[in-house]
Amino acid sequence: MGESCGGMSPKSVTTRELAAAFYLFILLVLTPQPARGEENPYDGAWHFSLTPYLWLSAFSGTFHIDTPSGGRTIDVHASAGDILKSLKFGVMAMGEARHGEWSVFTDIIYARLSDDKTDVRSVTGPGGQIEIPVTVAAKAGLKEGIWTIVGAYSLYHEERSALDGFVGTRYFGAKVSVEWQFAGPLMLLPQSGRNERDAHIWDAIVGFKGRYAFGGTPWSIPYYADIGTGGSELTWQAMAGIDYAYSWGDVSLMYRYLDFRPGGVKVVENLALHGPALGVKFTF
Repeated sequence: MGESCGGMSPKSVTTRELAAAFYLFILLVLTPQPARGEENPYDGAWHFSLTPYLWLSAFSGTFHIDTPSGGRTIDVHASAGDILKSLKFGVMAMGEARHGEWSVFTDIIYARLSDDKTDVRSVTGPGGQIEIPVTVAAKAGLKEGIWTIVGAYSLYHEERSALDGFVGTRYFGAKVSVEWQFAGPLMLLPQSGRNERDAHIWDAIVGFKGRYAFGGTPWSIPYYADIGTGGSELTWQAMAGIDYAYSWGDVSLMYRYLDFRPGGVKVVENLALHGPALGVKFTF
């Protein structure tokens, strides 16, 4: 079943959303703060950091649901603005614990989305059969959780520049629900109904992360990349941006892309999240 939501357009991140994230970053950077004192995170003592962030991600994906007459797919495309309007609850945070050359890094994302104004524009069944329904009411919901945890080892570090290699795992969990009521019955779907399915996918990942610091300044370029497989045929993630250091931590603005391709007939057939992320890191 191919559905598109009236409140969810196929646009990616808009210029306005990018400008808003950049404006917030500049405001945080220009806020007067004392300079960061010299510290060595590789001195053998424990060092910790916590980074809450806001990811203004656009969203695109294909979800599979079961109906009495067979499987159907829902194609969803949403801009960052659409997701913010549909967001009922969300948590996004990164954390790291370092002891000398070794470290543990984790990233947690949880979001609950609900759209009461979904518009079912077409229904596609086996053999490409298409029907155009008249929607009286429809509602789509999505709960998703993404958890990444890795163990890392320092490959290079000098002053504030650093490079770590890591291995770890990423979990993706999703619950997709669709409710519909049409003006009349269809051949492919009943006049009204509800469908709900969930998925739990674990993947092994490898990658690298670090930063390139501009000597003598608080500015640096953070970067991250990973790739993996397991429950998915392929999953990968990449991000890079700009960072400004304070005495208490850092403020960063990055562009992030996360891709899942589970493959086969699963609840999630493919999923991509991409957009700017604004984070504030606290070190202690």
